[in-house]
Amino acid sequence: TQIPGKQPMHVVMKAQRPNASDDVAITLLAPDLGFISIGTPRQPGDQEDHWMDWMGNLEVTHPVPGHPLGRIYYGKSDRTTFHPTILQFLEAQQVQKPFAVYTNWLLIQHVDEIMNFLSDEDGKAKMIIVSPKAANTIMGSGLDEANSQIQTYVDAEIAKAKTELGLTDDDIIQLPALFEGSGTDYGPTWSNPVNSVLAGRTFMIGETNTPASVKAPVA
Repeated sequence: TQIPGKQPMHVVMKAQRPNASDDVAITLLAPDLGFISIGTPRQPGDQEDHWMDWMGNLEVTHPVPGHPLGRIYYGKSDRTTFHPTILQFLEAQQVQKPFAVYTNWLLIQHVDEIMNFLSDEDGKAKMIIVSPKAANTIMGSGLDEANSQIQTYVDAEIAKAKTELGLTDDDIIQLPALFEGSGTDYGPTWSNPVNSVLAGRTFMIGETNTPASVKAPVA
């Protein structure tokens, strides 16, 4: 956050998750580090949305055309979105213009399971996104009906990223991921390479059940 004419200050925002303790943020208070709490915890009306307000469902892109601080993005189901009060606050800030990603089909319903952002060596945003189609290309096992449907959701988010963020096909990397489950309860068959962290030049992903043939192209 920044007041005109003053140096910027980092501010930690408290999460508002149902049935969870979120007291860490306030313990970080320091001369150059602030704390803010927006709204109060809620329990979404439908149990399927229990995980909706956890912070893996609120992310920000790298800088994109027209938005040097990036764009905020969040998950939504057929019934609700990430915490509406927090979203209202973020939308009022104007500079990072939030937009929604459809997460209804996931058990956890978090955007960090669908898409993520890295920067190339020139600092330009690169979007990584899950892709059953890419997984099928590697595994050669054929897409079942469920993963074919999931790919349609992914294709819709790719189209939205091009419109909302000004990305091109060269800026979007589809990483191999298959899902298992049913209805609105899908989870990854192996550790999702999109739900990852880049630290320096080290790309960290989970190793659970990930086939060697999948690890190679991701690396």
